[in-house]
Amino acid sequence: MKLELKNIKHSEFASHETFCYEANLYVNGKPFAHVSNDGQGSADYLYRDDRFLDGEAWNKCYALVKIHCADKFRWELGDGWREGTIETACHELMTDYLIRKDL
Repeated sequence: MKLELKNIKHSEFASHETFCYEANLYVNGKPFAHVSNDGQGSADYLYRDDRFLDGEAWNKCYALVKIHCADKFRWELGDGWREGTIETACHELMTDYLIRKDL
């Protein structure tokens, strides 16, 4: 499964505890969701992309994305590994985007 962020809008000055951004999350090259964060330490917001017309199919895809992220975007915290989430995936994708942008 391939996850990508596209149409990224990032605000460096508003990023305090988390990235302040909004973007479109694509799954296997197709629009899946709109994600955003206000940069104040809260969780990411995730809304179904309007181009994904079938709600039932979106729910199935969402479940598969969650399973994929749980394994692929695991992270270490002191006493062991934690399952990844769609939010940790988006954070990693944003980090990669900002590094590429700076280079």
